[in-house]
Amino acid sequence: MAMTNELLRYFRAKEKERASETAAATQCPFCSVQCTLQLVEERIVERRRYKAVPTDNPTSNGRLCLKGMNAYQHALHPERLLVPLAKVGGRFVRVRWEEALSLIAERIISIQKEMESMRLLFTAADP
Repeated sequence: MAMTNELLRYFRAKEKERASETAAATQCPFCSVQCTLQLVEERIVERRRYKAVPTDNPTSNGRLCLKGMNAYQHALHPERLLVPLAKVGGRFVRVRWEEALSLIAERIISIQKEMESMRLLFTAADP
């Protein structure tokens, strides 16, 4: 009987750890449709599981393609960059976010001046 009670206490404690789930509104980055979705993170004991749940929107009618269903995978890659890098002397070095944004802005302005007849296009959408 004591063994049964110990097992019961153990599994109840694990069940409390399991009941943890968060969701974040986001969008798929893989095409111009920019389908909206909820990225759900489920924490089970010490493991995490993710899933993409489509949200209703006029563009995709609440559906996701195969790419959209797996749109979060690149964010989980162990080699994902987490800090900004700049190429200095042929090597990548860590820089501050402000410096990275400044370098990007300078490069965009430089490209615009070099190629006056060409245009740059940026797209973005709210999730």
